[in-house]
Amino acid sequence: MTQKLTYSQLEQKVTELESTLENYGHREAILKAQKDFLKRILDILPIGVGLSQNRTMHWHNHAMTKMLGYTPEELSGKNACMIYPDDYEYDRVTEALRELLEDDEIIEIETKWVRKDGSVFDCRVRYTIFQPQAKNPVILAVAEDITDKKRLRDEVNRLAEAIYYTSDIVIITAPSGNIKYNNPAFERITGYSSDEVLGQNPRILKSGEHDEQFYRNLWNTISNGKTWHGQFINKKKDGTLYNEEATISPVFSTKGEIVAYVGVKRDVTEKLKLQAELHHAQKMESIGMLAGGIAHDFNNILQSIYGYTQLLLLEKPPEDPDMDRLNSIEKATQRAIQLVRQILTFSRKTESQKRPINLNQEIRLITKLLRRTIPKMIDMEFHLEKDLGLINADPIQIQQIIMNLCTNARDAMPDGGKIVF
Repeated sequence: MTQKLTYSQLEQKVTELESTLENYGHREAILKAQKDFLKRILDILPIGVGLSQNRTMHWHNHAMTKMLGYTPEELSGKNACMIYPDDYEYDRVTEALRELLEDDEIIEIETKWVRKDGSVFDCRVRYTIFQPQAKNPVILAVAEDITDKKRLRDEVNRLAEAIYYTSDIVIITAPSGNIKYNNPAFERITGYSSDEVLGQNPRILKSGEHDEQFYRNLWNTISNGKTWHGQFINKKKDGTLYNEEATISPVFSTKGEIVAYVGVKRDVTEKLKLQAELHHAQKMESIGMLAGGIAHDFNNILQSIYGYTQLLLLEKPPEDPDMDRLNSIEKATQRAIQLVRQILTFSRKTESQKRPINLNQEIRLITKLLRRTIPKMIDMEFHLEKDLGLINADPIQIQQIIMNLCTNARDAMPDGGKIVF
């Protein structure tokens, strides 16, 4: 049987109820204030934050809605598929979220989202379970637009790939000069591997061909923030020398301090060799033209000597004591005329005129001239085929070929040797 309350007891119960309701309203106000405070904090964050459940979006901070171009009302209650450019990306992320619900770990995914205006951008999203004990857990997403970062990263990767595959040497050194990076071209040209040179100073390539003042000028230039251009004669790992054109530039920090040096170098050994050969060919051409001009004038003098000798021979009787001397002059003059003709033939520039020639005869003809230019310490040995047939060729070009081959052979044997025909 229920006990009947007195008026005073009933008044006390009402007072207690009013106090309980007042405390409940106070706690609710505190919770609401805390919620509003947290929301304001999330809204001023520069990264996007959102809550979703079963891929249905519920709430997003200001940075997220700005990133996507939607209002909060346009996103709330919608399926997340609306912010993906295609089903592939949506399904890929959805599958990753299933694994998140199973493992209860934080996952990070790079994906693509699409804005309200249809533009697609790259983003990096970190997902975690916000209410892991709930039947349908709420998933917290923290997103960052990485379009610019990804573009910069791709540009850096392309630049790194270009440096890696370029045929020119690229090295990066610390401000102290020690090597921090070298590309494969450095290994291929110098013979040193990366393991052998990282941390070393480029002076390991010094050949001894440059004095200390050369390196002092180089270092003063780059350490003062300027770019140095020049040529080195360096030494490979195997001891052989090579020429390289180099550009060395300082790299500055945002504070204007030198943080590294970058050297771009090109092996020009073969280029310089070809330039020297071209210069030599041009010099030989000039000498040939000069020799041709001198030989032409000298030939006129010889013709006069030969002509007057002929006249004297006709005037003298056979028993004249001067006949032997005149015959010797005639023979010497004929040899000189023949030699001059060879020089003129070799030096003149004419159209190619092919005709049947005997190669052995051309070799003998040109070697008479060669004997006067080839050093005595180089022997000339002949093993010519006796019954060699005729060939159809320009005799001048054949003589030039033989002359070039013998000249190259001479240059290759500075200490003497043998040329065999």
